[in-house]
Amino acid sequence: MTWLKILLIAIVVGGIIGYLTSGSKEGAKRGAASFGIGCGYILMHIFFAFIGIYLLFKLGEWLFF
Repeated sequence: MTWLKILLIAIVVGGIIGYLTSGSKEGAKRGAASFGIGCGYILMHIFFAFIGIYLLFKLGEWLFF
């Protein structure tokens, strides 16, 4: 659940930055959405990298043991 905490923190920070730079609620919504999507995208790539490493080790185990 650590990834969920990271995602929520990124969304809150994005909302704050969006509000401070635009001064409106619409800017806060856009900032929160963009930070949330960006953070989710990075977390997804990390997840897929770990799946790839896991499959690589499973293939090596099957080939060499």
